Amino acid sequence: MRNTAWLVFIALLFSCTNAQIGEFRTWADQEHSELLKMENGVMFHYVNTAEYHRSMIMECLDQSQIPYPETHMLIDSMWVYKELIQNRRRRMFENHLQKIENGDVDKEYIAQAKLDLERIKARTAKDTLIFDGYYQRYDSVIKFYDIQFTSHGDYADSLMNSIMMWEDSLEEQGRLIAKNLRDLRKLGLKSTDKKYVTLYQPVSEMQKLHKDLQSYLIGAENAHSRYAQARQSEGFFYGPFMAPRDDVDQTERVFARIKDNMEVFRAQHTDFLLSIPR
Repeated sequence: MRNTAWLVFIALLFSCTNAQIGEFRTWADQEHSELLKMENGVMFHYVNTAEYHRSMIMECLDQSQIPYPETHMLIDSMWVYKELIQNRRRRMFENHLQKIENGDVDKEYIAQAKLDLERIKARTAKDTLIFDGYYQRYDSVIKFYDIQFTSHGDYADSLMNSIMMWEDSLEEQGRLIAKNLRDLRKLGLKSTDKKYVTLYQPVSEMQKLHKDLQSYLIGAENAHSRYAQARQSEGFFYGPFMAPRDDVDQTERVFARIKDNMEVFRAQHTDFLLSIPR
């Protein structure tokens, strides 16, 4: 009887211990998930900012120049606090797992674990605020020095928008040239007549400008094809001491020529309207 009672006692004790460990495991898993949620913002901002920083520095020709020493310091500081937050949570979780595996979970340990967790949450919240300060400062520096990243996809889209706008201008040029030629024919002058030649001169210039605009747009369309076919997530940076992009500059000069073309075209059209008899 005594042996049976002792075995029952041991079984009950073992059962209670197993239940306690199971409850602690459930609690530990839930709290670990909560801490991971607290890390989400830090990890998201760090991973994205670190990737941006690496890409930016690869195109920087002189990292010793302002603002790059500060951006280095800020990204390093963000890493330090990201590591503090992660490692603190990881050590707590590993300690919980070890205690569970060893079956070394009692009321005293559970009470201490809960106190430790509250301290960890408080420190994580504090470190997150410090991390956010470095992150906000990094973002402010990038904006202040007007450092911008443009992906190939975004640049291709902007080129297409510009091309479509100037194609409308090309059609308008063609319409105005056709109207001016009709107005000339209505005068009944021979093409060899000096007056006709004088009146036709602005229209001739408009026709030349129209052909030039067609050529510029073909060049812009070729540039668009190159960027549309490139890896869309990759791109290039604008900002202090960034590597020059001759291909981009050349494309932008095309649009500057198109703008000049339209201004000269309008001036020639005005000259024609002022010179033709009404």
